[in-house]
Order: sequence, then structure tokens, then C-alpha cells
Amino acid sequence: MFRFVENRKEIVNYKRLSVFFLIVFVILSSAAVNAADIDKMSKLKTIGPANMSSGTILKPGKMAVGIKYLSFSKDQLYAGENEISGKYNGKLEQEQALVLTGIRYGINKKMDIRLNIPYYKKDLKRRCYVGSPKSDVITTTNKGLGDIIMMGRYSLLSQKKGDSCSLAVGLGIKMPTGDSDKKNPLPFSKKYKYLGPGFQLGTGSWDPKFELGFTKNYLRSRIDSHLMYTWGNQGQHGLEKGDVFKYNLAYSYALSKVYDLQLELNGIKADKSLNNNEIVTNSGGDTIFLTPGIHFKLKNNYNISVAVPITIYRDLNADAQAEKFALGEDYRVVIKASHLF
Repeated sequence: MFRFVENRKEIVNYKRLSVFFLIVFVILSSAAVNAADIDKMSKLKTIGPANMSSGTILKPGKMAVGIKYLSFSKDQLYAGENEISGKYNGKLEQEQALVLTGIRYGINKKMDIRLNIPYYKKDLKRRCYVGSPKSDVITTTNKGLGDIIMMGRYSLLSQKKGDSCSLAVGLGIKMPTGDSDKKNPLPFSKKYKYLGPGFQLGTGSWDPKFELGFTKNYLRSRIDSHLMYTWGNQGQHGLEKGDVFKYNLAYSYALSKVYDLQLELNGIKADKSLNNNEIVTNSGGDTIFLTPGIHFKLKNNYNISVAVPITIYRDLNADAQAEKFALGEDYRVVIKASHLF
């Protein structure tokens, strides 16, 4: 699965993740009993969570279009779980904004497809020449179309058809539509000619994806769980973004016909990346967000969601001996608007 397992601590983390998911699926399985309760469900229904996917598919012939805005600012250095102070060469601050356009279409009673089209704006500030009379900060900006993702999702269970819950699996591919040729400015180009894969618009590679989604509606409540794994392959210039595993759990509650409240747990486990076929030691790691949010259910199948993922845990890869540290953020902002045709 992940390729650069370097110490016992990472192995322990994998065991903790396995226990976490075992507990989650036991809870979800117990919540998914009593199929007869479907007929007694309240007319107040929630929509899907703001920062993750679900276990449902669209009806045949139905189409949904959504736009998701996500932004964050990473302005603090970390080594593992520890915040680092002081001045060092290299990463100083990263700001990123993503506008993701998603299109879903129901093919038949068992399957739908979706297309995710990302547009990025990335700003990276780096410090160089620390300790010399001239300590410069260089800002590099990269913006444009990212790598487009196409996914197909197959329904294993459907609560609307009388099953106790909805469960779906999906396969897809991330296509190399984003530019991966952005070069490093001096003096950073002396080490790496090109920016790392995390700051390129695309990876230049075809990366397969697998997902598993769960949804359970009960009265005014809704539980969602979603797993997504992406296998990173090598693209141009010896660039390779590490494998990424995302795990999510959400609870939503309908306050009224117009408002929902939600709380998500969003986890990201990322492998280290490659640049010029060399391991980037201060890339990848573990981050967990707690994400409160609110949904606005408007007329004519329009919905708007606002959520704030707050970092509650981080363990970011770094190389303290080489003074190469990772950047981390305290929170993100997510705004999503969608319409069902």
C-alpha cells in the first residue's frame, strides 16, 4: 500500500487506523438495522455532507451539478506533531484556493458517473539565504486547470429500495490534464529544476482511484462514511505524488425544511512524494480535521453548504537534521453549491 514505511511509529499508526475503521463499521452496521423504520421516517431530510462523498447514487436520467470552493493558508512549520520556530531556508507559507466543478449523471438503477474539474491558484513563499546579509523571500504563483477526475459508482445497497442503508463502491482515474512543467526559480532550481508535485497543477500521471461509501437516513438524522484511496504514479520530470488515503465520517441533522447542521471527521494519510526521482522528505503525513457546517436547502433542488474543517491532529513528515520541515494549517474554508436537474 504505502511505500515509505520507515519506522515502528508508522506501523503503529496503521494499526490504529485499522481499529478506527473496525469500530466505525460496527457502529454503522448497528445503526443500519431496522429496515422497517424507513416507512416511518420524517419528512425532514438532510442533504449530503459538505466536505466528503456518500454511499448514494443518482436515479437514471438525473443530473447534478455542483461547485465547491476550498481555501487554506499554511503558515507554520512542523516536524511530526511539533511546531517549529526559527528561520530556515525553504518553505515559509503556502496559500491555496480550489474551485471544483462536479457533474454527476445517473446511468441506470445501479450506477452513476461523475466528472470533477479542478481549477487551482497556489502561492508558495520560500525563504533563501538565511544567515547572510540578504535574506530573501521568494513567492511563486501557479494557477490554472488541474487534473480532471472521472469516477463510476455502483450501488450495492439502496435505502430507497428497502435496504437498511445505502452502500456503493466506485472506481475512477485521475487524468493528467493539469500542467506539471512549472520550473523552480533560483536558487531552488539548483537542487530541483521543477516545483514538487504538490505545487504543480497536475502530476503528469494517470492515477487510479477506489472508493467505498455508506449512507444511512433515519428520521431527521443522516450518517455518512466514505473511504477514498488514490495510487500515485510517476509522471514527467521524475515527479510523483505519494499515495493518498482519505477516510471520512459525518453526522447531519435536519433542523427544518431549510437548515441542516453537520459534523464531519475528515482524515488524510499521504505518502511521501518524489521530485527528480528523489524522496521529498518533508512531504506527506497524517492530518485529521473536525468539520462543523450548515446546509441551506433552497427551493427547486438548489442547496448551499458552508463548513470549516479545523485541524485537530497532525503528524507531518520532516527531516530535522537537514532542516526540512513541513507546512501545516489550522483550518480550511469550504463552500459548496449544487443543483439537481
